[in-house]
Amino acid sequence: VLSSYKRQGIGEKLLQSLVAHGKEKGVENFILEVRISNEPAIALYKKYGFVEIDIRKNYYEQPVEDAYIFQLNLGKE
Repeated sequence: VLSSYKRQGIGEKLLQSLVAHGKEKGVENFILEVRISNEPAIALYKKYGFVEIDIRKNYYEQPVEDAYIFQLNLGKE
């Protein structure tokens, strides 16, 4: 989401739509990466049940930064 449009719930609506569409299609797992400095996104993902499963060193360039890998498991237990 562009900086000028942040804090308007757009990212949350996109995430809700993605997860809902995935559920309709039978998706059992979502995996995503996020810069470790992106605290607002991390908080959003955790709010929707994503859990940190790994860290990838130097995943991003310009600037070089690690990434958290998050997973949301919707599969049957």
